[in-house]
Amino acid sequence: MIVIGMAAMSAAFPVHWAAAAPKPGTCLRVTNVESWDFLYIREKPDHRSRKVGAIRPDTNKRLVVSGKCTPATENKRRLWCMVDYNVLNDVTISGYVKMYFTRETGC
Repeated sequence: MIVIGMAAMSAAFPVHWAAAAPKPGTCLRVTNVESWDFLYIREKPDHRSRKVGAIRPDTNKRLVVSGKCTPATENKRRLWCMVDYNVLNDVTISGYVKMYFTRETGC
């Protein structure tokens, strides 16, 4: 019988820990996006879905989780969440962003 310790197994088979999906009302900042690029807000939780907005990585405008995230048990590289992005005081864009390109921040 061969016994392999957890440390050896994790080295041989990397574990992708599930990210805790942010709850509605959580504020986000853009991260992992080059300064010349944008984080696109999508109509559906799919990178091929229609773009409904774009967020510059250096923005200080409010980006808030507004609905459920999908798929609920996936890691952050695959997790999409519904957000509201306040472009102007009276203009909000709603859609999905991939959580890999955000980090939680204080509101």
